[in-house]
Amino acid sequence: MANMIIFCTGSSGLVASEFKQLAISKDIPFVGLDLHGESESANILNIDNFQQAIESKKTGDAVLFHFAAATFTGNNLTQEQKELSWNLNIEGTKNVLEVGKTFNMPVVHISTDFVFAGG
Repeated sequence: MANMIIFCTGSSGLVASEFKQLAISKDIPFVGLDLHGESESANILNIDNFQQAIESKKTGDAVLFHFAAATFTGNNLTQEQKELSWNLNIEGTKNVLEVGKTFNMPVVHISTDFVFAGG
């Protein structure tokens, strides 16, 4: 596992930030890919941008953990909220899977029933 790199979407979120600390404590190279709170900004809605972010850091075997998500609840959702949720959770996940396939990387999708503010 010494050469394994972990790539992680949504890495500034609560659950993913705990995962990040665990990986770092085990000396596992970790690349956080997020629009906020990370040195590597990557947009999973832009497959070219996301692919480039992976390509620029991938030096060997890697696994891609997908934590990024958006959730909105309630009956009074705006059209913008519905579209953002669909785009991030469906189209973004599709892009993550495509990039994983392109680089022959396993993808692990982590989902919770609620999105928490980052840690």
